[in-house]
This record gives sequence, C-alpha cells and structure tokens, in this order.
Amino acid sequence: MEKKIISVLKYFSFFAYQPTLEEIHTFLPVKIDKNKLKYTPPQYSIRKIKDQKSKIKNSKKKLNSWRFRTYIKLISLFPQIKLVGLSGSISMMNAKE
Repeated sequence: MEKKIISVLKYFSFFAYQPTLEEIHTFLPVKIDKNKLKYTPPQYSIRKIKDQKSKIKNSKKKLNSWRFRTYIKLISLFPQIKLVGLSGSISMMNAKE
C-alpha cells in the first residue's frame, strides 16, 4: 500500500503540487477507506498558504497575458479545432513564474 501512495505522491511532485489527503485518496489505484489513510506526512498534505497564493496569482497572470490571449485568438480561427484545454500546473493553478 505504501508503494502505491508513494507513486501517487510522485505523480503530483512532477507538477510541484502538494496533494491533500482527499486528492491522494482519489488518485490511489486501489480503493480503500479514507480512514485507513490516517497519516500523511505534513510536507505532502499541508499547503503553505503564502506559496499557494503566489502560485495562484502567477497562474492568473499567465492566463491573462497578451501572449496567451493572442495564441487563443489565433487557434480559434481554425474551424477544425473545437476545444483547447489546459493541463499540468496551470490547470491546477500551481504555475511558477
């Protein structure tokens, strides 16, 4: 079980994102009772509010930048493209500068 939890944490660490206990439970490949996930090391479950606010601010700044808006307008000219989605750090509002 520990190895599976570590694999979930490694996935989130790729995006420099600290998952909550709820998120660990959701992405765990084996479904278990939440009560069995009693202890999670603080560095993985407690978000530093100051850092999180900074990352949210950076994400909003990037989404509102002229470069991003220009790309979206350019892509919208192609009738074949029906959807543009965001993934990774920006989708989790966890972007660095």
